Amino acid sequence: MDFDPMLFFRCHSCKSDPEPGADTSTQVWYCDFMPDPKNPSQNSNFVATVGGQAICIIDLKEMKVWKNFYCNKSSPKEEFFCSVWINVPYNEFDSALLLAAGSNRGKLYFLSMDQDYSAGEISVVVPPKKGRKKDGIAVNSVCVHIDEKKKETLLCGLSCGLVFAYDMQCATKQVEQKTLIEVQAKSLGSFSLPTQKVAGSFSAPAQVLQLVFCPTTQFILIASDTGLYGVHMPSCDQIASNKHKIFKFKRPDEYRKGEHDLSDSVQVIGDGLISVKYALHGAIFIFDLNHCTMNKNEKEPTMDFVPRYVLEWSNTDNYFLNIGVSRAANLLACGDDQGTIWVYDIKSVKSGKKSDKPIVLPPTAQIAWPDEVIDRDATKKKKLDLKDNEIVINKVTIHSSGQYIVAATNKNTVCLWKRNDDTVNAVKFKETPNKASRSPKSRIV
Repeated sequence: MDFDPMLFFRCHSCKSDPEPGADTSTQVWYCDFMPDPKNPSQNSNFVATVGGQAICIIDLKEMKVWKNFYCNKSSPKEEFFCSVWINVPYNEFDSALLLAAGSNRGKLYFLSMDQDYSAGEISVVVPPKKGRKKDGIAVNSVCVHIDEKKKETLLCGLSCGLVFAYDMQCATKQVEQKTLIEVQAKSLGSFSLPTQKVAGSFSAPAQVLQLVFCPTTQFILIASDTGLYGVHMPSCDQIASNKHKIFKFKRPDEYRKGEHDLSDSVQVIGDGLISVKYALHGAIFIFDLNHCTMNKNEKEPTMDFVPRYVLEWSNTDNYFLNIGVSRAANLLACGDDQGTIWVYDIKSVKSGKKSDKPIVLPPTAQIAWPDEVIDRDATKKKKLDLKDNEIVINKVTIHSSGQYIVAATNKNTVCLWKRNDDTVNAVKFKETPNKASRSPKSRIV
């Protein structure tokens, strides 16, 4: 299995930056392929990326930034952290596919592919509580809950440990002979992760780092700085009832390193299989949610799991490196802090009978950062070449065809890799002007 670098985009600079191509410090936090509207189980050629003050939609077919959105001028320090694609209904029969993006200011933005500005925004209203900060609450993760009637509900996880659910509706209005989309949102309520005792003197709330929903088991899974949690939630209408139990997942001692329990990434593979990564463990664990056992002897509800598979991964001490999974392509990938993407063929990864001993899987491929990167803008500004700096792969997303991998990095770069191409020796950065590029496609030389 081999992937070759195709094109690296530098497109998340501040809108007011006079030389956006020389910005090598903006964090690009997340990337996610847009579902194919005609076949939602497959991906389109568009990928959304979020980071800094920008949200970009990149067209991989044309190799250009197709559309970009920026924070309001009134929020100069706002930064986008996460995104998810969601179908928002107009009525019983029609819906619009929108991108929901969360920011460090506790806001959710909704973007339509058919218009050049936000279709709506929500400020997440956090109820007052002793010890909880009023300001500085960030939307760290968003995901979509799908109930048995296929209704989609937006979930957002906050840095203060709360998880909110929103019922979404679309409306249209006519402006200058154009039909524009407006989003309306109704909060269904929230639940909070348990607090953690710190130094035996006070409690600190867990911070939600990533949210996912498993349709097979109807569980919401929450990666946090105090571990991995789960909530059985068949319908988001239950979220306001406060009758649901929040379970903490516990793994056997032989799969623990020290007291580190921070879980920075969790992804659903399918059929109840879950991939999870704990910081400072050098591995990605895959377990079967169907075979977890409830532990009734603990003071707080817990569920024990034995890893079904252990994927050998980097020994980095960096956090917040997000896993990417495509069951359609049978690939799982995760980047490290050396610019390398670890890729695993998960075709053989299946649910089955409960096992006491996991299967250890080495990476199928390790995609290294290219030896030669043509980065003229950074050179002109006398900045160090990226390969001489720590290159952190914050997030990886995989196309359903298995032909493309897109990575978001800490160096204001969105990296496109293509499978089974002729080997390419150098990569060019494509500088994207602050206005969405409409120029002819540009490929590497």
